[in-house]
Amino acid sequence: MEYSKQYLAAFGAVPKITTKCWQGIMSYFPNLETAWSASPQELKSANIPESFIVELLEYRKNHTPQDIWQRLQDNKIDIICIQDPIYPEILKEIHSPPFALYVMGEIQPKDETAIAVVGSRRCSDYGKSVTKEISSVLAKSGVTIISGLAYGIDSAAHQAALGAGGRTIAVIGSGLDKIYPAENQQLANRILNNGAIISEYPLGMPGLTQNFPARNRIISGLSQGVLIIEAGEKSGTIYTANFALEQNRQLYAIPGSIFNPLSAGPNSLIRAGAKPVLSANDILEDMGYQDVPAQKQTPEGDEETLIFEILQSGPKQIDEIAREAEQPVQEISQILSLMELKGKLNHLGGMVYALK
Repeated sequence: MEYSKQYLAAFGAVPKITTKCWQGIMSYFPNLETAWSASPQELKSANIPESFIVELLEYRKNHTPQDIWQRLQDNKIDIICIQDPIYPEILKEIHSPPFALYVMGEIQPKDETAIAVVGSRRCSDYGKSVTKEISSVLAKSGVTIISGLAYGIDSAAHQAALGAGGRTIAVIGSGLDKIYPAENQQLANRILNNGAIISEYPLGMPGLTQNFPARNRIISGLSQGVLIIEAGEKSGTIYTANFALEQNRQLYAIPGSIFNPLSAGPNSLIRAGAKPVLSANDILEDMGYQDVPAQKQTPEGDEETLIFEILQSGPKQIDEIAREAEQPVQEISQILSLMELKGKLNHLGGMVYALK
């Protein structure tokens, strides 16, 4: 079927349009222009749900395809459909892929080499540090970072990718003229310089709670694998993990302290079969990278310097390290985990650590 972007944008803006509506329109009519001006009887013949027909007839009384398309152009937003050559091939693999996507910025073919990095909005400092470390190394290696532009882990992932000179794509659960959360508008602007922001929702759509599970299926669908950093056992992030499994994507998770509620989600996923990640190299090797980037072996900051000094004399058990550092075991555990993630320590088993 032939289509013009004007009429694609027009149909996309009609409330209650669904995949079934798109299928009926595309299979019955020779082009979208004919479908837009079709009579109620013709629309019924296309096996389009009556509820949508009512919405369409009402909507086209007050809106023209030309005006709708012009509004997209004024906001520097493109719209693509599943037939478009630049529609991501990897996204077509999932069950019920979005028929149309709104795009700001640029989707490139190399963005199909991608990993989604997601987690809690209310993350810990440790979670942010892990996110920045892994996302940065992946981005430097040419992996596009996919996330959802939310507070916390999502924001840290986008920022790390950009800081490393890499590409990142944000998938949001609102119209592209309603960046959500609004406080991330500056980050959104930065993403447009080396990536894209996409949504299946038309302009004017606010970030409604019910939009986010559907948004999450696109985040995982655009990715070869999904990395869960921190999340409660029943958080929205777990939806993304479930979509990853349904879509046959590799699921990764960061193991964490059993005392930290934000590690309950990743730890549970690992118990169920997700691959534990201790460094970005774990992911890069799965993706077929032969020459993974070397990681720093020098200490960064006072905490790491102290750990280096304590372990200079040889491997030590975590309780002994905490005692010498005069810090609680839980805090030392986070420092050691992050240093292991950076490739600076070896965990020898039994909570015994040694310098590399």
